[in-house]
Amino acid sequence: CAFGGKCCYCGLEDFEEVYDFHHINPEEKEFSIGSARTNHTKTEIANEAKKCCMVCVICHRKLTNGRYKIEDCEIITFNEEVFFNYLKIFNVII
Repeated sequence: CAFGGKCCYCGLEDFEEVYDFHHINPEEKEFSIGSARTNHTKTEIANEAKKCCMVCVICHRKLTNGRYKIEDCEIITFNEEVFFNYLKIFNVII
C-alpha cells in the first residue's frame, strides 16, 4: 500500500480492510480520511494522508487510547499513486 502494505506499529501484513489511517500529529488533522468521500478533492485527500501513518485496527485503537506512542511507529514513505488505488478499493474516491 501507500504506506508499505503493513501496520507501521506492529508490522502486520494483511488485507486492506484491517488498516486505518492515524494522524501523526492530531493538531494537524483537518478531516478523517474515511469521511473524505464526497467533500474533498483528490489533492486534499492526498495531503491529509501525508499527515498519517497506516496502522492495523488494533494498533489504531491503542494509539488513540494512549496505550501506544506514535514515536514507536515506523513511518513509511507516502506513494500517492498507490494510495489512490487503495482508496478506490473502499469507494472513498472514484
